[in-house]
Amino acid sequence: KDFKWCLCDCRFLSDPIDMIVFNGLSINKIDSISFIEAKSGAARLNPHQKAVRDAVNDQKVSYTVI
Repeated sequence: KDFKWCLCDCRFLSDPIDMIVFNGLSINKIDSISFIEAKSGAARLNPHQKAVRDAVNDQKVSYTVI
């Protein structure tokens, strides 16, 4: 019930984070990208998940075409 993203915009990764959501992909208009880690109960982020969170929060994200 707390999941607010469109499922057809989601891409499941599993590790190190659960999924990336390309918000608007289903309507051919991506306006943002969300990194999602789903936790329940008393679960906490592991060190790799914290590193991903910190990189995103510090805006250390890039896009490269090879």
